[in-house]
Amino acid sequence: MFENDDSRDGNGGFLVSAENIADQLRIHQIPIVALNACQSGKQLGNTATETSLGSRLLASGAQLVIAMGYSVTVSAARIFMTRFYEELLAGREPSSAIRAARLELHRDKARRAAYNKEIDLEDWMLPVIYQNAPPRFRFTAAAPGAAPSTPRYSHPKPLYGFFGRDLDVLEIERRLLLRGNLLLVQGMGGAGKSTLLHHLGWWWQKTRFVEQVFYFGYDLKAWRLPEIVHNIGEQLGLPQSGRMQDDRAEVVRALKHTRHLLMLDNMESITGERLSIPNTLNEAERLELKGFLHELQVGRTLMLLGSRGDEAWLHPMPLNGHRIYDLPGLDGESGSQLADKILRDIGAPNWPGQPEHRDDFKRLMKLLGGYPLAMEVVLSNLARSTPAEVLLRLEAADIDLDNQSATAGKTDSIIKCIDYSHSNLSEPAQQLLLTLAPFKGVVNKNWLEQYSERLLAQPVLAGLPCDKWDEVLKEAEKMGLLKPHEDDWLAENGYLSLQPVFPFFLKARLNEPAQAERKEAIETAFREHYEGIGRFVGELTDSKEAGQQQAGFALIGVEYENFYTALQIALRQQRSILSVLKPLSDFLDKTRQHPQGLELGRQVMQAFERWPKELIQGQTGYEFVGVLCDSIGKKFYLLQQFQEAEEAYSKALELWDGMMIQSPEHKGKQRATILHQLGLVAQVQQKYEEAERYYKEALAIKIEYNARYEQAKTLHALGAVVQKQRKYDETERYYKEALGIYIEYNDRFWQAGALHHLGIVAQHQRKYAEAERYFKATLAIMIEYNTRFEQAAPLHQLGLVAQEQKKYEEARQYYKDALALSVEYNARLDQALTLHQLGRLAEDQQQWKEAKAYALEAAELFVEFEDQHNLAIALGLLGRIWRATKDRGIIDKVAVLLNSSAAECEAMFDEVAGASESEEE
Repeated sequence: MFENDDSRDGNGGFLVSAENIADQLRIHQIPIVALNACQSGKQLGNTATETSLGSRLLASGAQLVIAMGYSVTVSAARIFMTRFYEELLAGREPSSAIRAARLELHRDKARRAAYNKEIDLEDWMLPVIYQNAPPRFRFTAAAPGAAPSTPRYSHPKPLYGFFGRDLDVLEIERRLLLRGNLLLVQGMGGAGKSTLLHHLGWWWQKTRFVEQVFYFGYDLKAWRLPEIVHNIGEQLGLPQSGRMQDDRAEVVRALKHTRHLLMLDNMESITGERLSIPNTLNEAERLELKGFLHELQVGRTLMLLGSRGDEAWLHPMPLNGHRIYDLPGLDGESGSQLADKILRDIGAPNWPGQPEHRDDFKRLMKLLGGYPLAMEVVLSNLARSTPAEVLLRLEAADIDLDNQSATAGKTDSIIKCIDYSHSNLSEPAQQLLLTLAPFKGVVNKNWLEQYSERLLAQPVLAGLPCDKWDEVLKEAEKMGLLKPHEDDWLAENGYLSLQPVFPFFLKARLNEPAQAERKEAIETAFREHYEGIGRFVGELTDSKEAGQQQAGFALIGVEYENFYTALQIALRQQRSILSVLKPLSDFLDKTRQHPQGLELGRQVMQAFERWPKELIQGQTGYEFVGVLCDSIGKKFYLLQQFQEAEEAYSKALELWDGMMIQSPEHKGKQRATILHQLGLVAQVQQKYEEAERYYKEALAIKIEYNARYEQAKTLHALGAVVQKQRKYDETERYYKEALGIYIEYNDRFWQAGALHHLGIVAQHQRKYAEAERYFKATLAIMIEYNTRFEQAAPLHQLGLVAQEQKKYEEARQYYKDALALSVEYNARLDQALTLHQLGRLAEDQQQWKEAKAYALEAAELFVEFEDQHNLAIALGLLGRIWRATKDRGIIDKVAVLLNSSAAECEAMFDEVAGASESEEE
């Protein structure tokens, strides 16, 4: 009832009916139910029958139910419930308490979003009340002796507080209750295992889930079973004879009888036999402890273990794979809350709130992976450095990665935390792991054979024990330095997640003067390795198969930081960058991160400018021009900065024409590519004749060198140019010729573009059935390729075709589907165009209230984008609505929008309302 039917590890939750819950409420005489959950009061469908969970509980016998009509923010729920319970405890009637809580929401509208951002919301109406009888209850003051006598668990407070972990707590509780009373919480160093265990001890005792809490940390001392038994017995007040067997039996009986919590933490120390670590247990001591834990499995006491490894010595009983919970980093929201607290406490600027620093801050947070200890020590550097500076210093391993406490142990100090694990590995393992220094976030173990070939090709690395990778990775996983990726598909395909600070720790080791030659060799091998991976994923993303394209972009997303590192190395070593830059640029295009793509291109160009002039020829010169075109010109074009795009492409063409390229065909084809891009820029600026000249010159070159497939895109573009000039017969010929080539080469994705434009031509010719076929074929291909944003365009056009045939409900659904995708991808100008069409649709049906709302929202967006052409059309629609309704609200809102007087707006409407409209794509 309160959970999804799947949890983080894929285990289904139990669905409980409202009737069963209501029965339990009656049995325990609970009159009020507060469903502090999103949409618990939401009505489903348009039926007159109540369908919400809250209403079902009421029908099943609950006296009063409070539910949430729609999704509610955490901050709103906290404000409402706090005031509600305060009022109840003060003796107010439930109706008065609910009213006071709603007023509190109305008074305090600020709701928290990520990175300390606040949004004002009018959500006081979200709580929905169901009542079938006045609830009767009263609170009784606690008797003087009713305070709990159990000693409270005194847990160490985290430096910046405890954040998040709600899902982790829920999953841990479920596993302990459903799979047995013992669970190992396993996680990499710095994941926050000890902090979570301490929090669970405090919280479970506070909520009376457990009676007493017993914590034994092996980072502090080697807790042997006699000491554990003695401490538990003393805390429980049990008589102790001093005879181990008798005392143990007494403690076991007490733990089996009552639900307490026993925690054994930092258990990786127990088997730290390679070093003279004082907190280890010998084999006999381990067997004794193992037997004790096994004996308690049939009792009521809960047992939580914490370790970086899987504690194989406890397998198969009492521990097994089903009793291990892999603790991840903090989720995005909790991580942002911890980051906010750190920045405030150290007096740092609000970096994520500053647009020029936001992307760098997000990249830094992604690198830290939500690991609290890593966040605390790395983000503390933001008091005196920008996020970009911290990223650069991390890359150079020139940053303070430790706290300032000389007494900090391995659970408090990130360096001691990692050094402890790293130094506990064998010498060959340490040497091999040093080659992971360039990696960020992830490494694919299935590709380590190819990486090893690159490493062994470097003379200084020829002695590396690369045949030991499997053994070394298992050792490192056991010590919490890496683990299988939390995404099941990635883990199955060989991906391992690295402890966030571990690569920087390794890089610091490589920065030692004696390691200079080895560092250069490792970076060279890494660059060559990722050049190969770049070519591989490039084949996937350029594939005509939808599945391969999706897999390619998914891999780039996972490997983004590693490609970026390889690019920086290539620029520093003044080597070819194409194989490592192209995946990054393509991924940023695919995910519509155009400002980031432009910034990446500028970084590369700045690096190129420091290269010797003689290098900017041949292959390097080709790459130089490629960056100007793809990473500068194209990004300006996508950002609608067309003048800058034209300048970049013109400069690229000038440089290319001046280069000494041995192959005339190579030089000609690249020239055609640049001419084609200049045609695109001219076209979008409505310089149609200029665009047509560029395209025809590009097409002639492609025909000369028999570049048949490349001809298709220029034919396609020519079709678009002549379409703008309303030469529909010529347009159709160009599009069909391009479509024929796409079909010939089985390029399904580009077929969609040609089909879409053929649909628009058919629509203008009022061949609606033909247009609908074209648009539906386009949509089917976009769905096949899972390109969600691109599905919006054919959906919008299908709406237009349906509207023109007066199929209003069909049109409305198409428009709403298109609008949802535009909103999802924040394509605000596209949103405006679809909102305008929804307004026209409502106008056609004389639904004036809806027409007004849609038209005003569209007009606001057109004003935001300074789109005067479409704004004039939107004002025409608003003028017609004004003439039909005489709604003064339209005049007032448009006056504010245009910064003019009401009288001026009224006069304007009289002029433009009858103007003809032309709806074209």
